[in-house]
Amino acid sequence: MKILGVRNAPKQFRYALVFWDGQNASLLNTDEENLIKMPAGIDDVSEQLYWFYQELNRVIRQNSDITCIALKANEYGRGSESSNSRTAAYFDGVVNLVAGQNNVSVVCKLYRQIGTKRNEVLQFSENKVGKTEHNLNHQIADAVAIAWSVIGEVS
Repeated sequence: MKILGVRNAPKQFRYALVFWDGQNASLLNTDEENLIKMPAGIDDVSEQLYWFYQELNRVIRQNSDITCIALKANEYGRGSESSNSRTAAYFDGVVNLVAGQNNVSVVCKLYRQIGTKRNEVLQFSENKVGKTEHNLNHQIADAVAIAWSVIGEVS
């Protein structure tokens, strides 16, 4: 089974393709694309959402055997309302829309539901699945960790 782990941000998104063979998880895009940055000049939120919609659909078309999309939800605290947090929430909505259009289920989780914390997610994801060769940071680790965390729920 192949799971698409997604971690979005207002100007980019990270994704991990995790394959589960029934016993082991492996990261399929270890040294391939895992970071997609928004092109310069896309400033209007509706244009940003359309860009994200197109890119996410492209990833799914290239990986038509995706069983589930695992979405790492943004962690919001009190007083954290901003245009960036709203845009990130809109991007979460795009993930659900694209999933629905492609007949793929979505599971959305926070760190506490994954079983890790932000300051531990890099090591957690490497221990469970592996790490990317390029652009390694907390966001790609989030995508890997969230994909790993849903294995028992969708297998």
